[in-house]
Amino acid sequence: MPGGYIYISRGLLTLANDEAELASVLGHEIAHVKARHSAQRHAKAAITNLGLNILDIVLGQPIVSQVASIGASGVLASFSRSEEIEADTLGKNYIIDAGYDEKGSYRFLSRLRDLSQLSSDKNKKNINSLFATHPKTKDRMENVKNSINNKSLFVTNRNKYLAMINNITYGESSRNGIVIENKFFHIPLNISFFVPKTFKLENKNNSVIARSKNNESILIFDGLINELDLNLLDIVEGELGRSRVEVKKNLNIYDRPAILVKDKKIIVFENRQYNRDIILIKWFDSRIWRFNILTDVNTTVSFYDKLYKEILNFHQLTEEETLLAQPKKIQIYVTNKGESILSLSEMMTINEKKLEWFKIINGLDADITKDYELEQGSLVKIIK
Repeated sequence: MPGGYIYISRGLLTLANDEAELASVLGHEIAHVKARHSAQRHAKAAITNLGLNILDIVLGQPIVSQVASIGASGVLASFSRSEEIEADTLGKNYIIDAGYDEKGSYRFLSRLRDLSQLSSDKNKKNINSLFATHPKTKDRMENVKNSINNKSLFVTNRNKYLAMINNITYGESSRNGIVIENKFFHIPLNISFFVPKTFKLENKNNSVIARSKNNESILIFDGLINELDLNLLDIVEGELGRSRVEVKKNLNIYDRPAILVKDKKIIVFENRQYNRDIILIKWFDSRIWRFNILTDVNTTVSFYDKLYKEILNFHQLTEEETLLAQPKKIQIYVTNKGESILSLSEMMTINEKKLEWFKIINGLDADITKDYELEQGSLVKIIK
């Protein structure tokens, strides 16, 4: 970051398997600072950041938030390829001076390569975007490998490192809400809503967005604080103008007053024209929850009724939902005799590609067979 600040994400901590690997990343980033790459980048980042706020149809102060998206953080990843090579070289020297295993860099880069190959199309695109200005991971691995001195005295502190990250949160934090299939849960705000199962649900920076397959229908959820205790109609008329608002129905959602209105003006969202209905719900503690239902003006396919029906079921979390919405954790497990990596991976609570994810987070080669057994007493990460 500008000013020389360096931040470590939970995802990075999950991916690393010892202190040497973490040191390799820190050494690389410190090299950027020492070589003043960050200072040279600051002006460009400041200018680019002016265009990041693009959700122009959702008004008011949002109170549903998520950590800045990886797409936005890509603005801060704009080092040149020559700067990245320089940072790799300087960073390796810092690792050696600190007494760490310089092969940690190679191991961690191997992990990034495997991660990009395994990730979904969406995440792969995000990963590629984040590292768009970096040399290819394969090239960096080769460069690092060719410069390894193979000295014998070094430390990795693997067991100490794994003990430090035991029970760290994995994936989304419940603080920012969690999406599970077609359901959105937010533990701190104590709210939940569902969308049709065919919709794709995204937890964005300042809203939650659900889309039909071809964007014929879109649902946008956010909220605002009603400090002046205005009635719901006054709020929506204050935002859109009285002439644009047509009241369709007064509602009662989770035993709270709500209103359904139609925006008489066609709006443009992501370069597409939509009709818009808005539902406002007067919640507790001066909060107002808002749903925008967008329907393409030119489509014959509409999911309006299904979206409307789901909104009517907006509610506080049940005990079962609260348990379901708890974030996953990384747990350090001591292996027993006869346990294969397949049986270990089956302990994980993720839904798909358990074996592949187990290999990646534990630094195992992708070619290792599922029957491979680790030495008894080995420490491994399990996503629970």
